[in-house]
Amino acid sequence: MGSLTDMETARAGLTSVVGRVTLGSPLIIAAGPWSAGEEPELVAPAEARAAGALISKTVTLRPRAGNPEPTVLAVSGGLLNCIGLRNPGVAEFIAGRLPRLLALPTRVLVSVAAEQPGELAELLVRLEGETAAEQVIGYELNASCPNLSGEPPAPPQLHALVAAARQKTGRPLWVKLGYADRSLLGERARACADGGADALVATNTAPALALTGGDSATPRPLDLELSPFLGGLSGAALHPLALRAVWELTRAQPLPVIGCGGVRGLDEALAFFRVGARAVQIGSALYPPATGARAPVLSVLQRELAEHLRERGTSSLVDYLQRWR
Repeated sequence: MGSLTDMETARAGLTSVVGRVTLGSPLIIAAGPWSAGEEPELVAPAEARAAGALISKTVTLRPRAGNPEPTVLAVSGGLLNCIGLRNPGVAEFIAGRLPRLLALPTRVLVSVAAEQPGELAELLVRLEGETAAEQVIGYELNASCPNLSGEPPAPPQLHALVAAARQKTGRPLWVKLGYADRSLLGERARACADGGADALVATNTAPALALTGGDSATPRPLDLELSPFLGGLSGAALHPLALRAVWELTRAQPLPVIGCGGVRGLDEALAFFRVGARAVQIGSALYPPATGARAPVLSVLQRELAEHLRERGTSSLVDYLQRWR
């Protein structure tokens, strides 16, 4: 089943407005291995056409080696990854990877990360100064990667990072937050708003752990033969946490919120919309399976969403979302 054409999408009313960005579809390809520009075939053209935008895998000012393999582990209810912001740095990203992403039939936001405001400002200057980057519609600040040695930035640090980015670009700026309790999540959201962010993404992967090794066919005590695998949890198990975060954020502050976490089909997407999300990001559902062909997740979801709207007597996602606000 193919994706809707642009004309069909317009008729289906799937346009979504996220701050200053108008998306032809509320379905966004989340930052991850599938959006790195290393293997553009991981995102099929039909899937890209069904997406309102694609978020690149996070880029930093200088190259980062990340963590040694293995960095992805399948667990009950999702995936653990400990990739650790592995990327070639902004120069190679601009020269080699960004053009591959821009060749896909969708719009692009670049995910960026830095530990210091000056470093982030320099990164944005490099991206803004490139002709190719004129096709980029905005940036997503990754302020919550769980696979780094330090803690996510505290609200004052987060404010400084967002403000530094805001000074260097007039493009829309989204901030990706991790799950936290209501108080801290609210403080982080206010720091982003005060710094000049346009929207929030909730949530990033959640810190988690699995034990690997040993022979599951031969029961044995939990001993040193089993090794801890620390990483960020994504997939179905993350959805209830992300849903709670979106619920809290849409009720506590004015910035539009994009839901991210565990979207596999229509039910999870609708749940995000019903708690106030303006759009949803899809990531782990796009990860290549160990066996078999990848299912056309985005194009199927796009069509199911359009059919759901028609069955509810509306041709507009915007009107549909108003019912839940």
